[in-house]
Amino acid sequence: MNQDTVAEDAPWRTMSREEVAPALLACALLESRSSLGCLQRIRVALEMARIGVSSSGSIVAALADACYRLGVELGAEARPNSSRVEHAMRRVDQWLARGLRVLRRHTQGLPGESLPDLPPMLFAWGSADVTGLKAAAVLNSRKPRRIAPDEPWVRVTRILFHEACRDHCAVVSSYGTVAYAVVSRLARVSSVPLIMVCDEALPFMQSGERMQAFVDRHHDLFHPRTTLVVSPFPPGGMPSSAARNRERDKLVIALSLTVYVAAVRGGGNMEALVIQASRTGTRIRVFVPGKADSMTAGNLNILGSNAGRNIEPIWLPDESASPPREIANPVEKGRVPRRVLKLRNWPGSGLWLVHYTRSLSGPWPGQTLGQYCQCLIDGHATCGHTGFDTLTRILDEGLIRGSARLIRGNVPVVSFTECLPGELEQLVKWRSGLIRWSFEPYGIAIDKATLIKLGAEAVIYGGEQLFRTLPKDKRYLFQILKDSGPDWSVEREWRLPKDLALESVPLDCVTVIVATLEQAWLIRREYPYEVTLAGTETMRTRSPANSHGSPLS
Repeated sequence: MNQDTVAEDAPWRTMSREEVAPALLACALLESRSSLGCLQRIRVALEMARIGVSSSGSIVAALADACYRLGVELGAEARPNSSRVEHAMRRVDQWLARGLRVLRRHTQGLPGESLPDLPPMLFAWGSADVTGLKAAAVLNSRKPRRIAPDEPWVRVTRILFHEACRDHCAVVSSYGTVAYAVVSRLARVSSVPLIMVCDEALPFMQSGERMQAFVDRHHDLFHPRTTLVVSPFPPGGMPSSAARNRERDKLVIALSLTVYVAAVRGGGNMEALVIQASRTGTRIRVFVPGKADSMTAGNLNILGSNAGRNIEPIWLPDESASPPREIANPVEKGRVPRRVLKLRNWPGSGLWLVHYTRSLSGPWPGQTLGQYCQCLIDGHATCGHTGFDTLTRILDEGLIRGSARLIRGNVPVVSFTECLPGELEQLVKWRSGLIRWSFEPYGIAIDKATLIKLGAEAVIYGGEQLFRTLPKDKRYLFQILKDSGPDWSVEREWRLPKDLALESVPLDCVTVIVATLEQAWLIRREYPYEVTLAGTETMRTRSPANSHGSPLS
């Protein structure tokens, strides 16, 4: 490793083999002690590593000694018995077999001693070569769940990331927010060494199921050969989510020689942490927005804080900050064909079942988090995941994916309704928890008789007593109906188990529903299906501007 790539007096040292086993044993034995905070458990683990363990019989004595020296009240009833000691030893063996390491904070502290109240120990997994590399971070405050194409913060983040890589050999990031995930994805596709900070106990110290869930969700945000995953939290009881997020942000900053500020809100934790770091020596480089808004007010506050000489403004040329993107839909430019567009009229209620599509925050079903972040980075026209974007994704894939969410028995199903657009007025509601409308004017209508042949069946509405009488292979059709609460039966829902491949449905048995005439033109040009307009007054008010469709239902 080139010496120029390594920070002087690297602040973290890998714990020796003689120390790591006693430290991890303390963590395993104290995991269930909810009365002890994370920092108390880490201090006991460090003290136990210093004392050492000479045999399995000395483990309990060493733990008691460590607690006594630190003034930690363990209590006679909390002292582990032989069964718990054996279980803890097996857990430590499992952690070490997975490649777990423990990093101990060096006495000189972190670069610039920027945030002195950091934990004295980190749990780590991944590439040892990343430890000690000169690293930088690109910071953003938490963003809204709904992210539109060409968000300014994404473009600025991408530019600052490449700027950071010119002077540093590694990047510090995380995965707990989309903003962090975008930076991690940039490191992954650029083959840049990454230090990924967790806002929870290290996934590789958790159960096999939780560890696999972490890998499945985040595998394309990092590469094991170039990533060091670290956590300041031992397994067991955790602080609140807000406290963990602050500790994560604090550690991201403290592990960085330089911090690049892309878009930070005013008056928040991120702004305060950056200003604190600048006062103690960390180099801060701040993007200067052309026009400040709520997303970048913190940038200006940091620049105006007079916190020291370590804060530098960064101006980005307009052509770099706003690269041209491909226009996927020609009607955005007003190029609407002038010939007559023939639209299908509805034949009447009862002959069709409709799968309505909705807006979605985050990855689509079947899309990984890394793929979603890449769409944001590339400024893909459909990365906003509107109801129309979801519709065109289904048509591109030729597949309506089933979902097991809220379905009894965890059976993936494709849901349909007998309600045509004109019958949905009473069902259109804003669902604030999901940040979307309950129904939107986009969907795929399929001939009911065809769907019945493919296995679709009507939902069974009723109480828990009815559910218990249903055969197990029919319980996925059940929907609770209570005396008080929502009356789901008005949806007249049908369910088809698993996915639906559109190639299994004859073309003349499919009608695509859209909100505007422009969208209808696009569907007819790109796909071989009949098109109609939703056309209802309520649903048209939710549709994009400049809708020229007329009611057909």
